[in-house]
Amino acid sequence: MHAPQPGRKWASRGAVWLWRTLSHGRCAIAPPKRSYQAEVGAHPGRLRIAFTTKPWRFHEVDSECIDAVDGAAKLCEDLGHHVEEALLEIDKSALANAIWIIVAAQTRALLQRATLVLGRQATSEDVETVTWAYSEYARQFSASDYAEAITTVHRTGRVVGSFFTAYDILMTPTMCTPPHKLGEVSMMRTDIEEYRNIVGGDVGFTQLFNACGNPAMSVPLHWSAEGLPVGVQFVAPFGDEATLFRLAAQLETARPWPNRRSAQTF
Repeated sequence: MHAPQPGRKWASRGAVWLWRTLSHGRCAIAPPKRSYQAEVGAHPGRLRIAFTTKPWRFHEVDSECIDAVDGAAKLCEDLGHHVEEALLEIDKSALANAIWIIVAAQTRALLQRATLVLGRQATSEDVETVTWAYSEYARQFSASDYAEAITTVHRTGRVVGSFFTAYDILMTPTMCTPPHKLGEVSMMRTDIEEYRNIVGGDVGFTQLFNACGNPAMSVPLHWSAEGLPVGVQFVAPFGDEATLFRLAAQLETARPWPNRRSAQTF
């Protein structure tokens, strides 16, 4: 996969590219037994499903998101799966710090590469406020800090892998809050810490699996009092996308959502 080209949204696009490149150092992925299209509609069998509503970031979880998981757990039980609450315990502080170092360092590296396109050093006028702040923050890190951050991600991945020896699926809220109003998550915000707090709630459940490479899906099984979809995340073991496709089809059949539309709110 090629690195993002210089331009707007470097921080977010760079992060996506980053996860793709560093997640798979711990084991190989077996090729799928058949096409993913063939998995859709196939019976998933009786799955061992763990669930938790405790994020791997220090962020409170809205009651709507907790209700979404409670409802999804009941639905999965009704479908014949074994469902129980279980906590995947990791060093949250270590992982959060590692990811912050990696994202900041990659953002700075991308801005440095921008000189090849711009013909000059990039400035704060060329990018979003948040992108520039991340790049400047990276100045304080050393090469060994970056190396240790990568090691932390790989170490965490092995903990996640061990968890999935006991379960086929882990279910969580997708985000810590219902959907934001337009403009609330703006990379032109000047309050960088508030931006990080908001985004921390958005990735409190998903970031762990972005970093470790586990496949996951967000399914709109709950709707808020305001008529907005609230996602439930289903995570599978490393390389097991097939189970997600089978489970997704089963969930959609039991609780269809294609014809539902979000309420128009302003």
